[in-house]
Amino acid sequence: MNQPANEQWIRNYPDLGTEQLSTDAATSPEFFERERDQVFRRSWLVVGRQQDVADSGDWFLKEVPSPKASVLVMRGDDGVIRAFYNTCKHRGSKLVHKNCGSGVKGFSCPLHGWVYDSSGNLAFVPDENEFYQLDKPALGLTKINCEVWEGFIFINLDPQPQLTLKEFLGEIHDSYNGYFDGLEEASHYTVTADINWKLLFDVSVEAYHVFSIHPIHPVSDETEKEVGKPPEIPEIKLPHIVLHELHRLVTVPGNPFRPQSPVEQLMIKYGVVSSFTFPEPGEKPADLPVGVNPGNVPAWSFDVLGMFPNNVVLTGRGIYVTIVMWPEAVDKTFFDIRIYMKPVNNMAERICREAIIAMTRDVMREDFDHVEPQQSALSPDAIQYIQLSDQELAVRHGYAALRKVMNEGFRGELVK
Repeated sequence: MNQPANEQWIRNYPDLGTEQLSTDAATSPEFFERERDQVFRRSWLVVGRQQDVADSGDWFLKEVPSPKASVLVMRGDDGVIRAFYNTCKHRGSKLVHKNCGSGVKGFSCPLHGWVYDSSGNLAFVPDENEFYQLDKPALGLTKINCEVWEGFIFINLDPQPQLTLKEFLGEIHDSYNGYFDGLEEASHYTVTADINWKLLFDVSVEAYHVFSIHPIHPVSDETEKEVGKPPEIPEIKLPHIVLHELHRLVTVPGNPFRPQSPVEQLMIKYGVVSSFTFPEPGEKPADLPVGVNPGNVPAWSFDVLGMFPNNVVLTGRGIYVTIVMWPEAVDKTFFDIRIYMKPVNNMAERICREAIIAMTRDVMREDFDHVEPQQSALSPDAIQYIQLSDQELAVRHGYAALRKVMNEGFRGELVK
């Protein structure tokens, strides 16, 4: 039996074990149904950003596939962001069908005209005197637990969540302190792919795959190398891994030796750079909060924050990316991908920003191009277990957290 030459990370988390893992989490319909009911129905889920409902009367609709729920998120006249089931209390019709809107005072059901105000209260019923025992105060839209953290809007479909949002976030709750402020949505695209949602999550929290499929933007471990001197042998080790009770973070170093393209030289000229394309040259800047580059890694490119259960946030300097994974079936997932950057002031800055967006998009596409065929190859007849290295510890942690919640709920200790 092989033993890793350097058990750098498992030493810190011995309770996670080193055994091979079953493939049933990505292939079993029965596992998927348990996951939908015991994880997604009970977890705090990110459905948007506060800036999506910036003003009173702004709203958006989120169709949650697992578990199936049509969710209406709105900022009321009082400025409070609330979430409701998108269901009229008359006969169960969908209240709204559009994706989003602004400046409204409430909603009128398109089927019979029942009207709800911006706080979800039933405000008007046509021919009200024709109904029996109509209790209008009790017939407001059904509320969904909704809270905001660092601008992210979370919902929880469990009427009585086992954890508050602060408890759910745990150690990361106080780690970002305004980091996400000041950046605007620069790009938004969606992908529906024939893969289990966890396969893309897995590849997001390890760098073992990078030299194989990301030739445009390789990373290398520069923690012990002289910046400016190309490494003799490319390395793919993560310099920093942190595992929390539910969530996990890995730090991805950059490669300062990669030749700069003409458009990248233009980025430098106009100061539109991000650590995604140009790693930080030295120590961690003092203005970054403790949750960003927590290991103070030189040549830092970005961190990958894996938020349980289905949200990946890539955090860098001048940019962050959110990837929310909504499972529709055991082998089908809807991905909502958004890139946030600083506002631009002129055409040169816009060109540079679009180049960064295109590079980020291409890296995502390279992941999808390889992970989707992986799903079709994961036949139980072909493979029953996967093998994980020490560098893939965050992948192992993800499956351990998932199974722990499925079996025990949110109480209890996972990592020590």
